[in-house]
Amino acid sequence: MSTPDKPPDPVRGWMFVEKLLAEEAEEEAERIAKLTDEALDAEIRERGGDPARVPTAEHYLAKAKARAATTAAPAPATPAPATPAPATHPGAPVVWIRRRWRTALIVLAAAFAGAFAIMYVATEPPPVAAPPTPKEEAEGEREIAEANCAMKDWRACKKYLDEAADLDPAGESEPRVQKARAEIAAATAGHSPESGTP
Repeated sequence: MSTPDKPPDPVRGWMFVEKLLAEEAEEEAERIAKLTDEALDAEIRERGGDPARVPTAEHYLAKAKARAATTAAPAPATPAPATPAPATHPGAPVVWIRRRWRTALIVLAAAFAGAFAIMYVATEPPPVAAPPTPKEEAEGEREIAEANCAMKDWRACKKYLDEAADLDPAGESEPRVQKARAEIAAATAGHSPESGTP
């Protein structure tokens, strides 16, 4: 049996590349260290540079010393304040609220909430709509009956007119009810009442 090939390890691969780069940089540093000043200037000119403008190590050391001297801060003469300053956004003013104002604001908010709760509890609920009267129900039944009469559905028309008559007998004297009853009688004349169709 053969063992399966191990997948490449990216960490080891990267470490190998870093090792190669470090060795190459070390070799290049050794090569440059062996060059004379004239040979180094010639190589810089070959690569398009100006040897007079290449800074030396002494230049960088002097620059670092100057920067360290300007950025070194003197030790503070006074001790730091005991209470740390609050974290604020840059440019935002710091507003300190005294205890008495904070207490007054809390009391005011509680009073406002209490007044609102009392008003909410004290108001009466809106009135519930009263149920329709028998006359109003009869009017609705008569409107449905008229619609059925217009569609020549005589059985439904008669049914709704009869229900309206049970609720409001006085409405039978209305001209529209008498007209609908006459249409039903004319349409059903000569037919059996069970059929309901002319």
